[in-house]
Amino acid sequence: MRLFTCTGLLWLLSLTAAVAQDCPDIIRFVDFGRYDAAGGIMRGGPIIRVVDESTQLLMERPERCVKVEQLHVDGHNHPIPIVPKIRFDPTTVSADLSSLVVQGQVNDIPARQELSAVPYLQMRSRNHVVIRTSETAICVTASQPPDSPIACQLSNPFGGPLPVMLTCYDGTCELPVLTLDKNTMISAVWSVPAPAGNVTRLDALATAGTVSTAMLADIHHFLAPKISL
Repeated sequence: MRLFTCTGLLWLLSLTAAVAQDCPDIIRFVDFGRYDAAGGIMRGGPIIRVVDESTQLLMERPERCVKVEQLHVDGHNHPIPIVPKIRFDPTTVSADLSSLVVQGQVNDIPARQELSAVPYLQMRSRNHVVIRTSETAICVTASQPPDSPIACQLSNPFGGPLPVMLTCYDGTCELPVLTLDKNTMISAVWSVPAPAGNVTRLDALATAGTVSTAMLADIHHFLAPKISL
């Protein structure tokens, strides 16, 4: 099961639901907005700094921003645009990271969280599975065939009661939902290097758990100083 197939469509629908406008020429921060009493988008959501110390943009420049009556401005008097989603340059975080997306204005995060847990729960319900538990991750896979997907459960480095669920296929791990707040989430994709030599299923689980734990720590280290919730 692939969980990223509708990401682009969901982003397009979220932007279409609001009124779009051109983005400012200079962007140092972005605001993900928040819902007002009528269900519209207004300023005042989570804000993320999207430039480094040299003011180099760390994300793909958004083509359109959400139109609202008034925007916040930063310390240099530049407007802080409202966006539904940003895509960071993954190489600024890790060479193994191929996608890092922060998406706001999401009103169905609990449902997405449940969907992300399906591969893990299905794997745990099988009769013949291999499970490896460490201090940071619980990973499971079928005992056969040897190329069966690996599903892992980890804790959310940003806090919160719900675990992070991810699935690894053919050396690629997909994280569909990492919750920041009730309407803002992170998704990511990264590669897991193949262990050298003949490896057991437990070895594969250990590698997936160790690499994924380290990647979540890298993502947290990159984003946490930039986010104001």
